[in-house]
Amino acid sequence: MTFRKKTGRILTMIMIVLVVSSVGISLCFITAESARKSLSDKLLNEAKLLEAALNKAHLESLHGTIDDLANPAYLRLKQQLIQVKKIFPQYRFIYLMGIRTDGEVFFFVDSELPGSPDESLPGDPYWEATENDRNVFWQKRSTIVSPIKDSWGTWANAMIPVFDRLSDKVIAALGIDMDIKNWNGIIMEKTLPMVILSVLLLLLSVIGLLLMWWKKALPQERRKGRFARYLDAITVFFISLTITFMAAFSVNESQKSSRNETFESLAISKATFVLQALRDMRAYELESLSLLFESSESVERYEFETFVHPIISRGDMTIWGWVPAITSAERYEFESKVSTELSGSFEIWETDSQGKHVRAGERDLYYPILYLEPLEDKRELLGFDLGSNAITKAVIEEAVETGYMTASDPTTPFESTSEVKGVLILNPSYKGISDAFHGFTLAFFRPEVFMKLIESISMNDGMTVVGIYLLDDEGRPVFLASTASEHDEIYNSVSELRHYHSDEMNVVMPIFEFGKVFMIVVHPSFDYERLYPLQQGWMTLAIGAIISLFLTVVVGSLNNRSYRLQREVQQRTEDLQTSLDKLTRTMEGSVRALASAVDLRDPYTSGHQRRVTALAVAIAERMNLNSETINGLRLAASVHDVGKIQVPAEILSSPRRLSALEYEMIKMHPGAGHALFEGIEFPWPVAEIIYQHHERLDGSGYPRGLSGDEIILEARIIAVADVVEAMTSHRPYRPAQGLEEALKEIKKNSGKLYDPAVVSALIELIEEGYTF
Repeated sequence: MTFRKKTGRILTMIMIVLVVSSVGISLCFITAESARKSLSDKLLNEAKLLEAALNKAHLESLHGTIDDLANPAYLRLKQQLIQVKKIFPQYRFIYLMGIRTDGEVFFFVDSELPGSPDESLPGDPYWEATENDRNVFWQKRSTIVSPIKDSWGTWANAMIPVFDRLSDKVIAALGIDMDIKNWNGIIMEKTLPMVILSVLLLLLSVIGLLLMWWKKALPQERRKGRFARYLDAITVFFISLTITFMAAFSVNESQKSSRNETFESLAISKATFVLQALRDMRAYELESLSLLFESSESVERYEFETFVHPIISRGDMTIWGWVPAITSAERYEFESKVSTELSGSFEIWETDSQGKHVRAGERDLYYPILYLEPLEDKRELLGFDLGSNAITKAVIEEAVETGYMTASDPTTPFESTSEVKGVLILNPSYKGISDAFHGFTLAFFRPEVFMKLIESISMNDGMTVVGIYLLDDEGRPVFLASTASEHDEIYNSVSELRHYHSDEMNVVMPIFEFGKVFMIVVHPSFDYERLYPLQQGWMTLAIGAIISLFLTVVVGSLNNRSYRLQREVQQRTEDLQTSLDKLTRTMEGSVRALASAVDLRDPYTSGHQRRVTALAVAIAERMNLNSETINGLRLAASVHDVGKIQVPAEILSSPRRLSALEYEMIKMHPGAGHALFEGIEFPWPVAEIIYQHHERLDGSGYPRGLSGDEIILEARIIAVADVVEAMTSHRPYRPAQGLEEALKEIKKNSGKLYDPAVVSALIELIEEGYTF
C-alpha cells in the first residue's frame, strides 16, 4: 500500500470518527440536558408542593431565635419536616430560612434529628449564603442551582419563597438540598442508553469502514463470495438499526416528558383541591365551631345542631361534637343537668376490658361527649369519656399542652360502634378574659367518605386516582382512603406511597395540619396509559426497522446486480481489450511506418524521432506524470516531425545553410503534421502536441507564436527533448555540438524559452547518467 493511500485511509478514518463522535456527543448532551431540566422541574415542583403544605400561621409564630426551641409551633414543624424527609429520602436536607434587615440569612428549622451534628438550631446564621439565596427573599423568585458547595457538601439546591397568608411579603425561604452524586447519577442513568447507542454507532461505523477496506483488498475471485457480496448490506443494516434505536429512544423520552408534564399539572390541581378542602374544614368549620363556644356564655344543644347543620348537609365526611372539661367535683351536677335536658338518664361512662359500658372511674378531669352531630345512630356515644381511651387521651394531652388543634393516628375511638377508622381532631377551647380552658370542639374526619365526596365534586374524570395517607410517628405512610375502585387492590393499611409502576407518574403532596402530616398521592388510573400510550417511540422503532430492512435489501440487491454487471463488464472488457490491443498494435505499426517514411526522406536525421521520444518519456516519468499522459506523449513524440513529409527532400538534406524561403518551408512542418492527424480520434491531443512542439514560452516560437500556459505540457517536454537531441547530433551543415553545449543552451533559456520544470527534470536525468 502506498504512503498516499495509507494517509488517505487514516484521514478518512479520523473524519468518520470525528463526525460520528460529534453527532453522538451532541445527542448525549441534548439527552443529558433534557434529563437535567426534567429533574430540576421535578425538584422545584416538589419544593412548591412542600411550601403549599406548610401551616403559615405556625411559621409566622416563629422568631428565628434559640427561644423557638420551646415554641410548640417550632416543635410541630420540626417533627413534620423529619417525617417528610423520610418520604423523600433522595433529599438530604429540607429547611426553612429567614433573612434579617442587615441581609444575614438564618435558619428557622430543618429536617435533622435533634442533636444531630448537621442540625441547625433556630437563629443559626447561614454564613455561606450567596446572593442567589438572598434574591429568593428580595426578588421573590424560586431558584434551582447545581452544583452548589458549602461546608456540608456539594448539592443541587432548590429555594422557593414562602409568602405571608394575606400579602405578598416573603416570610421565609424553603430549601431542599440533594446530594450532587445522586443528582448526577439520575442524569447519567437517563443518559446512559444514548451513550451506549452512540458508542455502538461509532464502533459499527469504524468496523464497517475497516471491512470495506478489507473487501477492497481481497483478490477479485474472493470478492465474489457470498459473505463479501453481502458485507455492505449487513453493515448498513446494523448501522441503520442503531440509528433507529437512537431516534426511537429520543422520541420516546420526549413524549414521556411531555406526558409526564401534562399529568403532573393535572395531578397538582387535584392534590391542591384536596389540600384546600382539608384546610377549609379547619379554618371555616372547626375553628368557627370553636369560636361559637368561646364567644357564648353557653351553647344550647339546638344552637349546636343549627350551627353544624349547613356543614353536615354537604356530606357526612365529618362527625362534629363538643367535649367539655368536667372536674370530679362538677361531675354529679353536670350529669344531673344533662339528664334533665335529655329527659332521661345520663352519665359519664367508659368501656371495660370486655368493651362493655361502665360508669367512668374516679379521676380529676373528665372529657365526656356532650354534643354530637349527626346523632341518629350515635346517641349512645353521649357521655363517653374521651380521657378513658389511650389514643384519644394522648391527643387530649398534646392539644392541651400546645394549645393547637391536634389529630390522632387512624383510630376508631367510638369502640361501641362499627364506625370505620378515621382521624379524631380536637381543638382546645378557651373562654373568658383569663382564657380558661373549658373543653374541646371535636371533629371525627372520615377519609373514605371525604374522598368520595371530593370525587363527586371535581374528580370524576377517570384519569387519575387520588389517595390520602397519614404519616405515623415513625414517618411511615398509613393508608386512609382513595378514589380507586373497590376492585383495585393497590392499597394496604401501611404501604409505599409511590406504588404505581412508574415512579415518574406519582405526584406526592404533603399537608401539615393538626400536628400531623397528611400525604396526598395522585397517580394515573389504569386506563390512563390506554388513553395516552407511549406509542411514538414504538412507531419510530417500527418505521426505522422497516427502513433498515428496506435499505439492507436495496444494498444487497445492488451488490448482487453489481456483481452480475461486473461479470458481464469483465467479459465485455476482455473482449474489448482484445480488440483494443489489436487496434493499438495496428495504430502503433502505422505510426512507426509513418515515422520511418520521414526517416527515409531525411537520412541525416534518421532516428531523431525515436531518440526524442525516449528522452521525452524519460523526462515525463521523472516529473511523475500519469501513465496515460506518458502514452500520449510517446505517440506524439514518435511522429512530431511527420509534417516534414511535405518538405522537399533536397531541402531536408541540404549541406549548406538554408535560405530564408527554405527555412520558412521547414517551419511549415508542425502545421502539416497537425493537418495529417487532426482528423484522427486519439484519446490524447496528439495533433495539438505536434502542432505546438516548436512553440516557446516567450512567444518566439512557431507556427502560432503561443506562450506560457497556452502551450500544453507534452509540447513543452518535446520541445526540450528535440533541442537537446538536435544539438547533440550531426547535421549536414554542422557537426554535433555535444551534450555540454546542449545543456548550456537549455539552462540559459530556462524560464524564457523552455519550461523550468522540464529543464530541471532533464538535468536530473543527465546527472544520473542518462544517454541516448
